[in-house]
Amino acid sequence: GPARAGRIERLLAGGQSGAVAELGSGGAAELSFGRLRLFRGDRHLTWEPLVVSGGTGRKSAGGWRIGWSSEPAPVRLERMGSTNWFAPGKYLVRPWRPGDRIRPLGGVGRRLVVRCMQDAKIASGRRASWPVVEKDGTVVWVPGVSRSAEVVPAPGTRALRIDAAHR
Repeated sequence: GPARAGRIERLLAGGQSGAVAELGSGGAAELSFGRLRLFRGDRHLTWEPLVVSGGTGRKSAGGWRIGWSSEPAPVRLERMGSTNWFAPGKYLVRPWRPGDRIRPLGGVGRRLVVRCMQDAKIASGRRASWPVVEKDGTVVWVPGVSRSAEVVPAPGTRALRIDAAHR
C-alpha cells in the first residue's frame, strides 16, 4: 500500500548502499550498489557447515545447492566462477564470516572477503548466507566472487570439483 511505497521512496531518496526498509509481514527492501532488492524472510538465512572430501555428492545449504565430484582439473581455473577444482583433501563449506580473508588467484597479498564481495556487487543482506570453502582454516574459494591461489591442482590431475548454485 501507500505506506510501504513511501518507505521504498525514502530508501531510494536516501541513496545509501546497504540501507534497508522494513515493509511489514516479513518483507523488506534493500538498496545495494544502486539496485533495489525486495525480499521476504530469508535475508539472514544461516546454515550448518558441510564437509566435502571426494566421492560424489550434493547437499542444500542455506539458499545454495552444493555439489562435488572427483574429476581431472582443467588447464585454467576461473577466479569468479560458480565451479572450481581443488587439490584432493577435506574441505569445509560454511557461511561467510566477517574478518574472513582470501589470497586471490593472480592477485598480490590477502584481501578481506567482504571487499571482494563488494567488488562483485553482492548485496550486504545476502553476505551472511554466502558460502565460502576453506581448507585447514584458510578460505580458498568464495563462489562467484574469488578463487584463492591456495590448493590449486595441476592440470589434468585428479581433483575435487565443487559446484555452488544459488537456489
